[in-house]
Amino acid sequence: MRRTLLFAAGLLAIVVAPLTGCDATGSNGAGNDGDDDKDELEAPDDFDAAVQDDGTVKLTWEETDGADTYNVYRSTDTIDASDASPLARGVSALEYDDSDPQNGTAYVYAVSSVAGNGTESMLTEEEQITTPPAAPSEGRSEGWTRVKTSTDNTINDVAVTSEGVYAVADGGLLLKREQETWSTILSDGPSSNGNDLLAIGTTSDGNHVWFVGASGAIGEYDVTTESLVEDHSAPNDVTNNFQDVAVTGSSGEANVYISGGSGQVHFSSNNGGTWNMQTPGSGSALRAIDTYDARKAHVVDANQSLFTSTDGASSWEKTGIADADVSLYGLDSHASDDVWVAAGSGTVYHWTGSEWTRTGIGEPDLQDLEVAENDDGGFAIGASGSVFAYDGSSWTAETTPTSENLNAVVLGTSSTPAIAVGAGGTVIER
Repeated sequence: MRRTLLFAAGLLAIVVAPLTGCDATGSNGAGNDGDDDKDELEAPDDFDAAVQDDGTVKLTWEETDGADTYNVYRSTDTIDASDASPLARGVSALEYDDSDPQNGTAYVYAVSSVAGNGTESMLTEEEQITTPPAAPSEGRSEGWTRVKTSTDNTINDVAVTSEGVYAVADGGLLLKREQETWSTILSDGPSSNGNDLLAIGTTSDGNHVWFVGASGAIGEYDVTTESLVEDHSAPNDVTNNFQDVAVTGSSGEANVYISGGSGQVHFSSNNGGTWNMQTPGSGSALRAIDTYDARKAHVVDANQSLFTSTDGASSWEKTGIADADVSLYGLDSHASDDVWVAAGSGTVYHWTGSEWTRTGIGEPDLQDLEVAENDDGGFAIGASGSVFAYDGSSWTAETTPTSENLNAVVLGTSSTPAIAVGAGGTVIER
């Protein structure tokens, strides 16, 4: 039997299909005493293959009675045991790490048991692994690489989904990270009028993205089918510029929160079926919004204020930032007592539940930041290609291969790198 594992954007799918039966020497196990020995010596049970974070493929199996060692086979097609040469012979452990697979390649693996007299069993079920694609490179600077994109338009935001990484850009562009480049998969926005798209958010299951932008643009896109689900633009006939979006709940049942350039939060608790609106402050532009629970959120405005809602955006309370003297731009909300804000003049604010701490990490204005949920790492980005890395205690400037202004950043996952996007179609990855 063959089990096929496809690895893409953090998802594995298993397909079971018949394996043409033959042992490692090409016999079908019938007709002579040697084949009788093979029938008695079984192939290992519970054979499994998995791609690791560092790109290696780890193979594991259970011990076989009568086996002294094991042979490991690898191919880019079905393994023909009659003429296949093992990738590794005489493996005494119950695991093997393939350390040199090529990126973006489908490999087939199998293992056989080998007795002390040299008798080799039939092969296990085949396991097929497709390794993640390499990032398309244009230039490298230390850990950051500039990659190719299909546009010179400013890219405004980026998000990780169940099907990979997506971004939005001026001109109504929706982009997807692929093996050779970032491709344009939607070219003129949800309403086919080319309004700039300024922000993107993902449902909790990663299957839908919501994006917002100029002139009331709101779109919902299914990344599993690569299709526009619905144009939600101009809710209640509002055509203001929408600056940011935060989404909770699964696809089709999402809570959607949108911050507007005219100072309102537009929100829907039924996947865009109906919309409501609240003004948290004085009407200053709301630059960023983020949630830390299904119905709890923070928002920052152009008047150096942060507001908190705990009732699904129906009401808001000003909760910071005392004595802020720089503009607030980016927001990463983890909990009521764990909020991060990217601000002007290289400033990072952090609410710890009892006080706001202020840290100057550089000179450029910081447009966005993302910190790990346990606060042990993260990145802040901003003007002139600036990137600062956080290690849980301090921020350090990193060299990047661009001088373009950066607008948004996401942390890396087990299958995708850390990514920052910005002006001139800039994407850098680490």
